[in-house]
Amino acid sequence: MGIQNLTAEEFKKWRDEKREYIYLDVRNKNEWDEGHFEESMNLPLHLLPLFVEEKIPEKDACIVIGCALGGRSVIGAQKLLALGYQNIYNLSCGYEGYLESSPLS
Repeated sequence: MGIQNLTAEEFKKWRDEKREYIYLDVRNKNEWDEGHFEESMNLPLHLLPLFVEEKIPEKDACIVIGCALGGRSVIGAQKLLALGYQNIYNLSCGYEGYLESSPLS
């Protein structure tokens, strides 16, 4: 499957439907501490290659990867693909873009 982009609207629908996925937030811990999705797992981009296989051993897991605005998550998605993960969705707007379109309640 590779990497697919996911819009804020599509991700909101996934969350509303309680779809099964792992949300991998590649922002730095201080950014994550300032606000994050309840279901998110924080693994900063620079640590991703070192710890992702320990945190997410299933290579076929549905992973939504995000950051603040969508730039770092693209790099993270490429790293996941190189490590053999196949079912990767990049939240193209990032956490900040999601909040602008769908504020958390």
